[in-house]
Amino acid sequence: MPPKRPRTETLQTSEASDTHALQVVRASSRLSAEQKASLTSFEEVFSSPLGSYLLIELLSTCNISVALLQKARDICIDKSFSECKYADMAPLFGLDPNAGGLDITPLVPLHCRIPLAVWKTILEGVDQVEDEIGTVSLHVNENTRSQWIAAWFRPLVALFRSRIRKMPERTMLGHRTKGGRIELQYWLHAQCLLVVIEVKFSLSDNIAAQDALAQLFAELDAADFRNRKETLAVPTVRGVLTDGTRFRFVDYNSGTISQSDVYSVDTNNYQATAATMKPICEIFFASLLEGWKHGLEAYRARLLTQELTGARRASATEWQAACIAAVEALKLASEMNPADKDRQAKDVIALIEQSVTVVQKARLAGFYRETSAYSTD
Repeated sequence: MPPKRPRTETLQTSEASDTHALQVVRASSRLSAEQKASLTSFEEVFSSPLGSYLLIELLSTCNISVALLQKARDICIDKSFSECKYADMAPLFGLDPNAGGLDITPLVPLHCRIPLAVWKTILEGVDQVEDEIGTVSLHVNENTRSQWIAAWFRPLVALFRSRIRKMPERTMLGHRTKGGRIELQYWLHAQCLLVVIEVKFSLSDNIAAQDALAQLFAELDAADFRNRKETLAVPTVRGVLTDGTRFRFVDYNSGTISQSDVYSVDTNNYQATAATMKPICEIFFASLLEGWKHGLEAYRARLLTQELTGARRASATEWQAACIAAVEALKLASEMNPADKDRQAKDVIALIEQSVTVVQKARLAGFYRETSAYSTD
């Protein structure tokens, strides 16, 4: 048998030991150069697909304290999104699992007024979907409920002309969990995840609702981690937990969770449903607008920090113009004069169209510049 390597180091739970643990892991022969470069924190060591091998590498090199192993166990939960329980996830975000969510920071979400023409389009689209799958009381599973919810939001997403779009349900790798599928997810340019909607058939049971909230925490954590991997670190990822009759908005900001009160939907008749869904749609519209602003700023920041060719660097001017229009749209949406809301709502739409047009031109110009550079090589 080959001789064991001497364990000359003792790791304790401290910032210095975390740094040393990374150094040991980066020396591992099991990792490629790209994988080593991608590990920037102790948490990423154990949330990576090679976590178990990396732990063996550490164990064979160092005397690791029990406290550090406890930290590693707490960082990574060997469960899919749907298997996460509130007792598992709450401690990861500094929350008491026995507090019933009362220690979560309150969130007062921004509302953005929807122009009358857009609201009429929303109602017409919902009518068509209900002709196919029925009203809420007739839904039989989460799939039909998801279709109904997406119908309310579809015309709002369309305002961004596919720059923001709903992506099909697909599996996402977790950060501190194994991962799983997310029903409704809205992406900027298919790279930056802005809004996650977790749909349940019923949230009437308190324990089930708490565990569904934990699932949303895991999804938001994974979304933020993925955005950072793409160097598109938007400050906040918005989550929505709903069963179609209750909506709760949740923000994930650098590991901190905040949540709104529950917005209830009256499904007794058509008029009541429309009246109670309208403020929810206004919050979702504001979520898209905030995500649009932050996403464009993240793209521009990445453009300025990456090592780019001079030709591509020229498109930074267009991205800056798009960011300015997005900032103005969000500012106007959040500071509307009650006496002039309808006109100002239309102005918000015009600013969105302006920023979308500039982004389309910037991306197209960048493409032509790159292909021209290749053709002259």
